[in-house]
Amino acid sequence: MLGDPTREGYTFAGFVKTGTDETVTVIPKGSFGDLSLTAVWTVNRYTLTFAGNGGTFGDETSVTLTQDYGTAVDAPVPMRVGYEFAGWDTEVSETTPAEDRVFTAQWRIVTYTIAYDPDGGETGEENPTEYTAESGTIALRAPTKDGYLFLGWYDGDEAITELTPENLRNRTLTARWEKEPPKLVWLWILLGVASGLGAAGAVIGVTIRRRRRER
Repeated sequence: MLGDPTREGYTFAGFVKTGTDETVTVIPKGSFGDLSLTAVWTVNRYTLTFAGNGGTFGDETSVTLTQDYGTAVDAPVPMRVGYEFAGWDTEVSETTPAEDRVFTAQWRIVTYTIAYDPDGGETGEENPTEYTAESGTIALRAPTKDGYLFLGWYDGDEAITELTPENLRNRTLTARWEKEPPKLVWLWILLGVASGLGAAGAVIGVTIRRRRRER
């Protein structure tokens, strides 16, 4: 009975006479003469699993590759909002190893900056100047500006009332303002309402006051 040889990444499939397809499993007792045998091998297939660890590969949270020993490994690259891919927990070899392996993604959190332009106003209570995917929801505080009403923070044309982990990027927020109505106008309106003239009386009062100014 012939013993089985071993080879990394392969399964022994028997011996054949060299140069032929004739299988040889035993050498009969009493045989003599030269005999050349060649081992036949079947390549093994192994499973490589890549776990996203919070990241995704498209719509999947992991990717599994099943391929022949020694073939090239094309490791996938996961994505995760607010994080930078930092590689795998163990080194991925260039070719398929002779065993099943699991690789887990490693991540580095990204810090995003927030710049503020109060457009002549004062920020007062400090708003944060940076945030990350782990910051949670950040409600923005309003600035102040004498003689103006604050309309909100804007990033371009986008009104921003809060920052959330679902919409992460570096931002520059600009305050928008509306000039307050003159206080005298508000006084005439209040007097018109208080005297029972209603809205019409208020408008008349404002109009008369303005005409006197023009003289």
